[in-house]
Amino acid sequence: MKLLTAAILSVSLAMTSYAFACPDKDKAQAKSADTGISVDEAAALLKQGKVIMVDANSNKTRSTEGYVPGARLLTSFNKFKSSELKAEKSDTLVFYCYNESCGAAPAAAKKAGKKGYKTRVMHGGIMGWKQAGHAVAKL
Repeated sequence: MKLLTAAILSVSLAMTSYAFACPDKDKAQAKSADTGISVDEAAALLKQGKVIMVDANSNKTRSTEGYVPGARLLTSFNKFKSSELKAEKSDTLVFYCYNESCGAAPAAAKKAGKKGYKTRVMHGGIMGWKQAGHAVAKL
């Protein structure tokens, strides 16, 4: 029982510390969500040559659903090398995966961001891209 009480107190203290360290939690969470980009916005920026699309899907998904034409295709969303991005640190990379529920694109974008790249995430994924009527390429 003492161990359980100690664990509960530890969690409570950690949560209180977080509240003091980040008093404006809502703004901090909103700021991290600012990297999201809609399918239509991504398509417009791609057409203008202002972004590079990066596909974080598997080859199986690419062969069945396709990928954004010209997108950089990662070998793995969490084990890719910077050289796969074929981009400069000044370029804006838009990562996408399957759909809103897929976590591969956010994970890949986070990894690239830690390496110094500017990243956005198109949460609609390839399914949102297709649903919006945009063309896809297939393997």
